[in-house]
Amino acid sequence: MIVVKKLRLALSMLIMLLLAGCSVLYKPVGGTLNAYAEDVALSDFLTYQDVDLLCESGGSLLPLINSFKDVGAKTHKITTTLFLLGGFCAEQKAHEFEVLQLIADQAGDYTGAKNYAVLKQRELAKAARRQYASYQNAVTIFPSDKSANGEAVCPTLAEKQDELIFLLGNLQGVEAILNDGKSGALANVPKNIVNDIYRSMDCISNVRWWGVPQAVQAALLGFLPNLDRDKAGQIDNILDVSVRMGRTKQTPLAETVALAAWEGQGADAKVEALIQSHFEYARQAEYDPNWLAVAYISNRHLENKSDILQLEAKKNMASDPSQPYLIQDEPEMELDLDDI
Repeated sequence: MIVVKKLRLALSMLIMLLLAGCSVLYKPVGGTLNAYAEDVALSDFLTYQDVDLLCESGGSLLPLINSFKDVGAKTHKITTTLFLLGGFCAEQKAHEFEVLQLIADQAGDYTGAKNYAVLKQRELAKAARRQYASYQNAVTIFPSDKSANGEAVCPTLAEKQDELIFLLGNLQGVEAILNDGKSGALANVPKNIVNDIYRSMDCISNVRWWGVPQAVQAALLGFLPNLDRDKAGQIDNILDVSVRMGRTKQTPLAETVALAAWEGQGADAKVEALIQSHFEYARQAEYDPNWLAVAYISNRHLENKSDILQLEAKKNMASDPSQPYLIQDEPEMELDLDDI
Protein backbone atom coordinates (compact mmCIF):
# COMPACT_ATOMS: atom_id res chain seq x y z
CA MET A 1 0.00 0.00 0.00
CA ILE A 2 2.81 2.36 0.87
CA VAL A 3 4.50 1.58 -2.43
CA VAL A 4 1.29 2.38 -4.31
CA LYS A 5 0.96 5.71 -2.52
CA LYS A 6 4.55 6.60 -3.36
CA LEU A 7 3.99 5.62 -6.95
CA ARG A 8 0.87 7.78 -7.13
CA LEU A 9 2.78 10.70 -5.62
CA ALA A 10 5.60 10.27 -8.12
CA LEU A 11 3.13 10.12 -11.01
CA SER A 12 1.36 13.21 -9.73
CA MET A 13 4.63 15.10 -9.56
CA LEU A 14 5.55 13.92 -13.06
CA ILE A 15 2.18 15.07 -14.42
CA MET A 16 2.60 18.46 -12.76
CA LEU A 17 6.08 18.75 -14.27
CA LEU A 18 4.78 17.86 -17.73
CA LEU A 19 1.89 20.29 -17.42
CA ALA A 20 4.22 23.05 -16.30
CA GLY A 21 6.55 22.34 -19.18
CA CYS A 22 10.23 23.02 -18.70
CA SER A 23 9.79 26.35 -16.93
CA VAL A 24 10.48 24.88 -13.49
CA LEU A 25 13.90 23.84 -14.74
CA TYR A 26 14.92 27.22 -16.05
CA LYS A 27 15.93 28.81 -12.75
CA PRO A 28 18.11 25.90 -11.50
CA VAL A 29 19.68 25.52 -14.94
CA GLY A 30 20.31 29.26 -15.10
CA GLY A 31 21.72 29.25 -11.59
CA THR A 32 24.06 26.38 -12.42
CA LEU A 33 25.23 27.96 -15.64
CA ASN A 34 25.74 31.31 -13.96
CA ALA A 35 27.68 29.73 -11.08
CA TYR A 36 29.90 27.91 -13.55
CA ALA A 37 30.52 31.12 -15.47
CA GLU A 38 31.52 32.98 -12.30
CA ASP A 39 33.51 30.22 -10.61
CA VAL A 40 35.25 28.62 -13.60
CA ALA A 41 34.79 30.47 -16.89
CA LEU A 42 35.69 33.94 -15.58
CA SER A 43 38.91 32.73 -13.98
CA ASP A 44 39.79 30.99 -17.23
CA PHE A 45 38.95 34.07 -19.30
CA LEU A 46 41.32 36.17 -17.22
CA THR A 47 44.29 33.99 -18.25
CA TYR A 48 43.77 34.50 -22.02
CA GLN A 49 46.14 36.56 -24.16
CA ASP A 50 43.93 36.50 -27.26
CA VAL A 51 41.80 39.54 -26.51
CA ASP A 52 39.97 39.38 -29.84
CA LEU A 53 38.76 35.88 -29.02
CA LEU A 54 37.68 37.08 -25.58
CA CYS A 55 35.80 39.96 -27.14
CA GLU A 56 33.94 37.63 -29.51
CA SER A 57 33.22 35.13 -26.74
CA GLY A 58 31.87 37.81 -24.43
CA GLY A 59 29.49 39.07 -27.08
CA SER A 60 28.22 35.60 -27.97
CA LEU A 61 27.68 34.48 -24.36
CA LEU A 62 26.09 37.68 -23.09
CA PRO A 63 22.55 37.26 -24.47
CA LEU A 64 22.31 33.66 -23.20
CA ILE A 65 23.69 34.34 -19.71
CA ASN A 66 21.76 37.58 -19.31
CA SER A 67 18.47 35.93 -20.28
CA PHE A 68 18.47 33.81 -17.13
CA LYS A 69 17.89 36.88 -14.97
CA ASP A 70 14.29 36.76 -16.20
CA VAL A 71 13.76 33.48 -14.36
CA GLY A 72 15.41 34.65 -11.14
CA ALA A 73 19.06 33.72 -11.66
CA LYS A 74 21.52 36.34 -10.37
CA THR A 75 23.65 37.13 -13.40
CA HIS A 76 25.01 40.57 -12.54
CA LYS A 77 28.57 39.49 -11.66
CA ILE A 78 29.33 37.69 -14.89
CA THR A 79 27.41 40.13 -17.08
CA THR A 80 29.54 42.97 -15.67
CA THR A 81 32.48 41.26 -17.35
CA LEU A 82 30.62 40.25 -20.51
CA PHE A 83 29.38 43.79 -21.12
CA LEU A 84 32.98 44.95 -20.59
CA LEU A 85 34.14 42.58 -23.34
CA GLY A 86 31.30 43.72 -25.59
CA GLY A 87 32.32 47.33 -25.07
CA PHE A 88 35.91 46.46 -25.87
CA CYS A 89 34.74 44.87 -29.15
CA ALA A 90 32.97 48.07 -30.14
CA GLU A 91 36.06 50.12 -29.24
CA GLN A 92 38.16 47.95 -31.56
CA LYS A 93 35.70 48.52 -34.39
CA ALA A 94 35.77 52.25 -33.72
CA HIS A 95 39.56 52.13 -33.91
CA GLU A 96 39.41 50.41 -37.30
CA PHE A 97 37.12 53.14 -38.60
CA GLU A 98 39.44 55.83 -37.23
CA VAL A 99 42.39 54.25 -39.04
CA LEU A 100 40.37 54.12 -42.26
CA GLN A 101 39.29 57.71 -41.71
CA LEU A 102 42.92 58.86 -41.48
CA ILE A 103 43.98 56.80 -44.50
CA ALA A 104 41.11 58.21 -46.56
CA ASP A 105 41.93 61.74 -45.42
CA GLN A 106 45.58 61.35 -46.38
CA ALA A 107 44.53 60.00 -49.78
CA GLY A 108 42.37 63.07 -50.35
CA ASP A 109 39.14 61.06 -50.10
CA TYR A 110 37.37 63.55 -47.86
CA THR A 111 33.90 62.08 -48.40
CA GLY A 112 35.17 58.66 -47.37
CA ALA A 113 36.93 60.16 -44.36
CA LYS A 114 33.71 61.85 -43.25
CA ASN A 115 31.76 58.61 -43.61
CA TYR A 116 34.31 56.67 -41.57
CA ALA A 117 34.15 59.38 -38.90
CA VAL A 118 30.39 58.88 -38.60
CA LEU A 119 30.80 55.10 -38.37
CA LYS A 120 33.45 55.60 -35.70
CA GLN A 121 31.07 57.73 -33.65
CA ARG A 122 28.37 55.06 -33.86
CA GLU A 123 30.75 52.37 -32.60
CA LEU A 124 31.92 54.61 -29.76
CA ALA A 125 28.29 55.15 -28.77
CA LYS A 126 27.76 51.38 -28.85
CA ALA A 127 30.83 50.92 -26.66
CA ALA A 128 29.57 53.56 -24.23
CA ARG A 129 26.16 51.87 -23.90
CA ARG A 130 27.73 48.50 -23.20
CA GLN A 131 30.23 49.95 -20.75
CA TYR A 132 27.49 51.79 -18.92
CA ALA A 133 25.56 48.51 -18.72
CA SER A 134 28.67 46.92 -17.22
CA TYR A 135 28.81 49.68 -14.62
CA GLN A 136 25.11 49.32 -13.83
CA ASN A 137 25.49 45.58 -13.25
CA ALA A 138 28.40 46.18 -10.90
CA VAL A 139 26.54 48.72 -8.75
CA THR A 140 23.45 46.51 -8.73
CA ILE A 141 25.30 43.56 -7.26
CA PHE A 142 27.49 45.75 -5.01
CA PRO A 143 25.33 48.72 -4.00
CA SER A 144 26.73 51.41 -1.72
CA ASP A 145 24.91 51.57 1.59
CA LYS A 146 24.05 54.69 3.58
CA SER A 147 25.22 55.37 7.10
CA ALA A 148 23.01 56.88 9.79
CA ASN A 149 24.08 60.40 8.79
CA GLY A 150 23.36 59.71 5.12
CA GLU A 151 26.95 59.31 3.94
CA ALA A 152 27.87 56.58 1.46
CA VAL A 153 29.30 53.37 2.92
CA CYS A 154 31.37 50.90 0.95
CA PRO A 155 29.58 47.74 -0.20
CA THR A 156 30.48 44.34 1.19
CA LEU A 157 33.10 42.71 -1.01
CA ALA A 158 33.49 39.23 0.39
CA GLU A 159 35.97 37.76 -2.09
CA LYS A 160 38.90 38.89 -4.21
CA GLN A 161 36.80 38.25 -7.31
CA ASP A 162 34.14 40.60 -5.93
CA GLU A 163 36.74 43.35 -5.62
CA LEU A 164 37.92 42.78 -9.18
CA ILE A 165 34.40 42.93 -10.61
CA PHE A 166 33.66 46.03 -8.54
CA LEU A 167 36.85 47.70 -9.82
CA LEU A 168 36.30 46.77 -13.46
CA GLY A 169 32.63 47.76 -13.35
CA ASN A 170 33.44 51.21 -12.00
CA LEU A 171 36.23 51.60 -14.53
CA GLN A 172 33.67 50.84 -17.23
CA GLY A 173 31.60 53.73 -15.91
CA VAL A 174 34.53 56.05 -16.58
CA GLU A 175 35.07 54.60 -20.05
CA ALA A 176 31.36 54.94 -20.82
CA ILE A 177 31.49 58.67 -20.07
CA LEU A 178 34.63 59.17 -22.16
CA ASN A 179 33.40 57.20 -25.17
CA ASP A 180 30.02 58.90 -25.01
CA GLY A 181 31.81 62.23 -25.19
CA LYS A 182 33.82 61.09 -28.22
CA SER A 183 30.62 59.92 -29.91
CA GLY A 184 28.98 63.32 -29.56
CA ALA A 185 26.81 62.14 -26.62
CA LEU A 186 24.92 59.64 -28.80
CA ALA A 187 24.68 57.19 -25.90
CA ASN A 188 23.49 59.78 -23.37
CA VAL A 189 25.47 58.32 -20.46
CA PRO A 190 24.66 60.25 -17.26
CA LYS A 191 27.60 62.27 -15.95
CA ASN A 192 26.42 62.26 -12.34
CA ILE A 193 27.95 58.82 -11.76
CA VAL A 194 31.39 60.45 -11.48
CA ASN A 195 31.06 61.26 -7.76
CA ASP A 196 30.01 57.70 -6.93
CA ILE A 197 32.87 56.20 -8.95
CA TYR A 198 35.38 58.50 -7.25
CA ARG A 199 34.20 57.45 -3.78
CA SER A 200 34.05 53.79 -4.78
CA MET A 201 37.78 53.75 -5.49
CA ASP A 202 38.40 54.27 -1.76
CA CYS A 203 36.67 50.94 -1.08
CA ILE A 204 39.40 48.73 -2.55
CA SER A 205 43.13 48.41 -2.06
CA ASN A 206 45.25 50.53 -4.37
CA VAL A 207 48.27 48.29 -3.79
CA ARG A 208 46.43 45.03 -4.43
CA TRP A 209 44.82 46.32 -7.61
CA TRP A 210 47.89 47.56 -9.44
CA GLY A 211 47.55 51.29 -8.65
CA VAL A 212 44.33 51.52 -10.63
CA PRO A 213 41.97 52.96 -7.95
CA GLN A 214 44.12 56.06 -7.41
CA ALA A 215 44.73 56.36 -11.16
CA VAL A 216 40.96 56.42 -11.72
CA GLN A 217 40.55 59.12 -9.09
CA ALA A 218 43.35 61.17 -10.67
CA ALA A 219 41.74 60.83 -14.10
CA LEU A 220 38.41 62.02 -12.73
CA LEU A 221 40.08 64.96 -11.00
CA GLY A 222 41.36 66.07 -14.40
CA PHE A 223 37.76 66.65 -15.43
CA LEU A 224 36.29 67.67 -12.07
CA PRO A 225 38.95 69.18 -9.76
CA ASN A 226 36.28 69.98 -7.14
CA LEU A 227 36.11 66.29 -6.25
CA ASP A 228 39.29 66.78 -4.20
CA ARG A 229 41.07 70.12 -4.44
CA ASP A 230 44.06 68.86 -2.41
CA LYS A 231 44.82 66.09 -4.91
CA ALA A 232 43.86 68.01 -8.03
CA GLY A 233 47.32 69.57 -8.25
CA GLN A 234 49.03 66.18 -8.07
CA ILE A 235 47.29 64.45 -11.00
CA ASP A 236 50.36 63.82 -13.16
CA ASN A 237 52.40 62.56 -10.22
CA ILE A 238 49.63 60.18 -9.12
CA LEU A 239 49.30 58.82 -12.66
CA ASP A 240 53.06 58.36 -13.01
CA VAL A 241 53.23 56.47 -9.72
CA SER A 242 50.21 54.35 -10.68
CA VAL A 243 51.74 53.40 -14.05
CA ARG A 244 54.99 52.35 -12.36
CA MET A 245 53.10 50.37 -9.74
CA GLY A 246 51.08 48.51 -12.37
CA ARG A 247 54.21 47.57 -14.27
CA THR A 248 55.96 46.46 -11.09
CA LYS A 249 52.98 44.29 -10.22
CA GLN A 250 52.98 42.83 -13.76
CA THR A 251 49.45 44.05 -14.58
CA PRO A 252 49.77 47.48 -16.21
CA LEU A 253 46.09 48.44 -16.34
CA ALA A 254 46.91 51.89 -14.95
CA GLU A 255 48.52 52.68 -18.33
CA THR A 256 45.08 52.74 -19.96
CA VAL A 257 43.71 55.03 -17.25
CA ALA A 258 46.68 57.39 -17.59
CA LEU A 259 46.28 57.42 -21.36
CA ALA A 260 42.62 58.41 -21.06
CA ALA A 261 43.43 61.09 -18.48
CA TRP A 262 46.22 62.70 -20.51
CA GLU A 263 44.25 62.47 -23.73
CA GLY A 264 41.39 64.28 -22.02
CA GLN A 265 43.77 67.02 -20.83
CA GLY A 266 45.24 67.41 -24.31
CA ALA A 267 48.66 66.59 -22.83
CA ASP A 268 50.19 65.32 -26.08
CA ALA A 269 53.74 65.15 -24.74
CA LYS A 270 52.65 63.00 -21.79
CA VAL A 271 50.70 60.68 -24.12
CA GLU A 272 53.70 60.26 -26.43
CA ALA A 273 56.05 59.62 -23.49
CA LEU A 274 53.64 57.07 -22.03
CA ILE A 275 53.41 55.14 -25.29
CA GLN A 276 57.19 55.24 -25.75
CA SER A 277 57.76 53.86 -22.26
CA HIS A 278 54.96 51.30 -22.76
CA PHE A 279 56.73 49.67 -25.71
CA GLU A 280 60.04 49.71 -23.89
CA TYR A 281 58.40 47.97 -20.92
CA ALA A 282 56.33 45.55 -23.02
CA ARG A 283 59.37 44.14 -24.83
CA GLN A 284 60.66 42.55 -21.64
CA ALA A 285 57.49 42.38 -19.53
CA GLU A 286 56.46 39.22 -17.72
CA TYR A 287 52.78 39.58 -16.92
CA ASP A 288 51.01 38.02 -13.96
CA PRO A 289 49.56 34.79 -15.44
CA ASN A 290 46.37 35.21 -13.38
CA TRP A 291 45.49 38.51 -15.09
CA LEU A 292 46.80 38.15 -18.64
CA ALA A 293 43.52 39.29 -20.21
CA VAL A 294 43.59 42.51 -18.17
CA ALA A 295 47.17 43.22 -19.23
CA TYR A 296 46.62 42.48 -22.91
CA ILE A 297 43.38 44.45 -23.16
CA SER A 298 45.20 47.39 -21.62
CA ASN A 299 48.08 46.89 -24.06
CA ARG A 300 45.67 47.02 -26.99
CA HIS A 301 44.50 50.50 -25.96
CA LEU A 302 48.10 51.74 -26.01
CA GLU A 303 48.77 50.03 -29.34
CA ASN A 304 45.67 51.59 -30.87
CA LYS A 305 46.75 55.06 -29.81
CA SER A 306 50.19 54.39 -31.23
CA ASP A 307 48.60 53.50 -34.59
CA ILE A 308 46.82 56.85 -34.66
CA LEU A 309 49.91 58.82 -33.69
CA GLN A 310 51.95 57.13 -36.40
CA LEU A 311 49.34 57.82 -39.05
CA GLU A 312 49.07 61.44 -37.96
CA ALA A 313 52.86 61.69 -37.97
CA LYS A 314 52.99 60.36 -41.54
CA LYS A 315 50.49 63.01 -42.54
CA ASN A 316 52.58 65.71 -40.87
CA MET A 317 55.76 64.41 -42.49
CA ALA A 318 54.08 64.47 -45.91
CA SER A 319 53.45 68.18 -45.50
CA ASP A 320 56.77 68.81 -43.74
CA PRO A 321 59.46 66.13 -44.42
CA SER A 322 61.71 67.57 -41.71
CA GLN A 323 59.32 66.31 -39.01
CA PRO A 324 60.17 62.82 -37.63
CA TYR A 325 57.71 60.19 -36.50
CA LEU A 326 56.46 60.74 -32.97
CA ILE A 327 57.12 57.17 -31.86
CA GLN A 328 60.65 56.15 -32.73
CA ASP A 329 61.23 52.82 -31.02
CA GLU A 330 58.07 50.85 -31.78
CA PRO A 331 58.61 48.07 -34.36
CA GLU A 332 57.99 49.42 -37.86
CA MET A 333 54.49 48.81 -39.12
CA GLU A 334 52.97 49.53 -42.50
CA LEU A 335 49.24 50.12 -42.50
CA ASP A 336 47.03 49.78 -45.53
CA LEU A 337 43.53 48.57 -46.23
CA ASP A 338 44.66 44.92 -46.40
CA ASP A 339 45.83 45.11 -42.79
CA ILE A 340 42.45 46.12 -41.42
